[in-house]
Amino acid sequence: VLSSSDPSAAAATLELEEKAVAARVTWLHGSALNPSDLVRADVADAKVVLVLPHMAQHSNDQHDATQLLAVKSVRKVTDYKVDVIAKCLRTLDRPLLREAGAKTVFCIEDFKANLLGLSCT
Repeated sequence: VLSSSDPSAAAATLELEEKAVAARVTWLHGSALNPSDLVRADVADAKVVLVLPHMAQHSNDQHDATQLLAVKSVRKVTDYKVDVIAKCLRTLDRPLLREAGAKTVFCIEDFKANLLGLSCT
């Protein structure tokens, strides 16, 4: 995990309690926007990179823009050889993330709409 903040209490507890998780997860302080941090995290050897920003650190307006930059940074460092999965808030930003190189994009706005639709039936 490459993050600009320390792990949450829940993540730290999971890592300590689950030996299988602790053996496979390393927490690194850094940013997906910094190529040297991505190299340090060894993303070029990953099978998949999840680009999931810390929600509390970005306003809704900045969230998808930050995601776009992070996806481009990962793609550049990995020379387009690693699948990237990203998350966006707004449906209209999904094509931009796909163009930037994300293979799969999960959209929170779509998820909320689907939940609302299910609750109406």
